[in-house]
Amino acid sequence: METKLIDFIINRKAGAVLRIGEEQVVSDLRRIFGERAGEFYLVEGDEIADTARNWLKAHPDGDRELAVGGGDGTFMTVASIMKGTGTTLRIIRLGTQGFLADNMGFSSDYREPPSQHINSKIRVLDMGNVNGLDFVVGLVLDKNSVKFFEAREALRENRFLSFLGKAFSFASGVLWSTKDSLIVAPGTRGEAKEHVGRIFAVTNNALAPRSSGGLRPTPDNFFRVAGNAFGKGEEPDGQLAFYGSKAGIMRAPAIFGSIWDGTWHESDHVTVVKSQELTITSPDKSRKSIRIVVDGELRDTELPLKITIQPRALRVYTPA
Repeated sequence: METKLIDFIINRKAGAVLRIGEEQVVSDLRRIFGERAGEFYLVEGDEIADTARNWLKAHPDGDRELAVGGGDGTFMTVASIMKGTGTTLRIIRLGTQGFLADNMGFSSDYREPPSQHINSKIRVLDMGNVNGLDFVVGLVLDKNSVKFFEAREALRENRFLSFLGKAFSFASGVLWSTKDSLIVAPGTRGEAKEHVGRIFAVTNNALAPRSSGGLRPTPDNFFRVAGNAFGKGEEPDGQLAFYGSKAGIMRAPAIFGSIWDGTWHESDHVTVVKSQELTITSPDKSRKSIRIVVDGELRDTELPLKITIQPRALRVYTPA
């Protein structure tokens, strides 16, 4: 029976930590994990990566486990260091955004039920990389969807007017006139093809979208629905996939209906390009940069996007 101690890297700026306090979070985790709870490292910013590196140096033989408490950015910071090491990471959903945790099947409340952490199983995941940034779930590439995530950031920062403006821009762009154009080339010798549409995304691992039936279409449920929409299969497939949709007002009922029932990846309004490598650029040669969403986090990067897959690079515990 597994008896390894579990150490915790906790982002002290994570939403739940700020809301209920550091002492309460540590107390909760000691209660949940009992005698297996080891050291707690409450850190922020650049300290997160430094702490993960130091932990790995101190435990190169896998004598202890590591849990990561925070949001998507915190987890990916640690995962980028632990990939390929054989370390199996535990996810503690403490961030305001928990796209990855939702996708893996964790509750929005890390405390309920406690069994989600104890009755767990190991999953091996592919990892993607775009211009040096690792990801586990995927990227959002179109201006419309980026606007939604910008609106979510504005709402988190209590900038309500900005939230309303960006949310309206997202909705109107998807339904009406705002389109993007990207050139996608699969592999090293694949034919580059221009895709024009309103929704673009790239994902890794085998997709197995789940139904969101029973969830109300509210902002609070967005990341749960998104996690269901990008649900993973049990086994990684070593593939990247580019998805594009023209969307629009006439297609909206079919699109949102297929997202809600978990069948969007099979719909005729979605085009798919699969490969182990993808190069994405813009037909506008003067465009040198792009804002994208990487596993729920806004990032600015340069064009072209060089996207690769790292097969079976990460081990995580997920609810059994």
